[in-house]
Amino acid sequence: MRNGHLILLAAALGGFGSPACSRKNLHAGDDGAGGGQAGTGGGQAGTSGGHAGTGGGQAGTGGGQAGTGGGPAGTGGGQAGGPAGAGGGQAGSTAGAGGGGTGGSAGAIGGDLSVNPSSATFASTLVEATSAAQTFTVRNAGNGPAAPAAAFEGTNAADYLITSNGCGTTLQPGASCQIAVAFAPKTRSGSRTASLAVSAPTGVPARVSLNGTALPSLGLLAGAPGPVETMPNWADVFHSPQALALDGAGSLYVADPTFHTIRKVVIATGAFTILAGGSTTAAAGADGIGAAASFSEPGGIASDGAGNLYVTDNYNHTIRKVVIATGAVTTLAGTAGQFGGGDGAGAAARFSNPNGIVYDGAGNLFVTELGNCTSGG
Repeated sequence: MRNGHLILLAAALGGFGSPACSRKNLHAGDDGAGGGQAGTGGGQAGTSGGHAGTGGGQAGTGGGQAGTGGGPAGTGGGQAGGPAGAGGGQAGSTAGAGGGGTGGSAGAIGGDLSVNPSSATFASTLVEATSAAQTFTVRNAGNGPAAPAAAFEGTNAADYLITSNGCGTTLQPGASCQIAVAFAPKTRSGSRTASLAVSAPTGVPARVSLNGTALPSLGLLAGAPGPVETMPNWADVFHSPQALALDGAGSLYVADPTFHTIRKVVIATGAFTILAGGSTTAAAGADGIGAAASFSEPGGIASDGAGNLYVTDNYNHTIRKVVIATGAVTTLAGTAGQFGGGDGAGAAARFSNPNGIVYDGAGNLFVTELGNCTSGG
C-alpha cells in the first residue's frame, strides 16, 4: 500500500509441328504408295495426294513416258499432304495455349497471403513488461498486388503489440515482408492467447496463433501516486487504502479508512468506483444503499464468495455487511458508537475497534479487535 494509490503484485503439345516430309522423286508404279503415306499425315489433303500417286502407277504400267508423268503427280500428293499436316500442328498449339490461360485465372482467385511461422509461444513476461519480439514473414502468393493489413484478434488481443511492420501499403506478387510482434501483458498474471490476422482487402485472412504467460509483478492497478491534497476530486483517488478482498469474478474491493468508503476495482481495466459510503468525514454508521450508508474508518474486509462483503467499521465498533450487487449496507453485529467486550447476538455484541476480518467458507467470520486485544468468531 502506498499513499494515495493501490499497488498490485504479456498443355504439353503433341509435337504437331511440320512433319519431316521425306521428299522423293516418285517413280511410276512402285513409289505411288509413297504419295499416299504423305497424304495420310496431312489429313484429307494427303488422301487426295495418294490417289494422284496411284494414278501415276497405273499410267506407268502403260509405258515409261507415261510413268514419268505419274511421278510428278505423286510428288504433288506429298506436298499437299505436308502443308495440311503443318496446319494441324498450328491448330494444336493454339488449343494448348488456350488451356494454359484458363489455369492462370484459377490461380489468381486462390492467391491468398501466407504467414510463416503459423504459431508462436513467447517467453514468460512480467505484467506491464514487454517480451522480446518474434518475427513473422508474410508472402504474397497471388497473381496481383496485395495491401496486407495486420490486426490482433481474441479476448487477450490487447496483451500483444506490433513492434515493427515492413509490409507497407502494397506487396507485389511473389514478394515477402516481415512483421514483428511482442507480448506485453497489461494487468494480471496467467496464460494469454490471441491471434495475429494478416489479410488483404479480399480473401480469407492468414492467422497466426500467439501464446504467452504473464507473471505477477509490482505495478499500479488503480489510483494515482502523490499527495491526496493535490488531487482535484477525492472520489478519484485512494487515501491510505488498508484491506482488500476478491469476489472471484474479476473485481477487487478495497477498504479506504481515511475516505470512509468501500471501493470496487475492475481488475482487467483498473477502473474503480465507490460501492458504499460517500463522505470524507467519519459518520455514525448509518445503514443504507451506496452513498447513503456511512462508515468511520473501515479497516478490514472479507468476501463470502456468494456476493457479500463483510467490513470491520473501526470507530463505529461494528461489523457491517455489504451486498455487492446493490451496495446495500446493514449492521451485522454490534451497535454504532458503543464499544466494549461483551459477547452477544447481533446488536447485543460489543466490539472495540474491530480491525481484521476473515471468512472461513462455512458461515463464520473471525474478527480481531485492537481495543480489546482479542479475536473471536
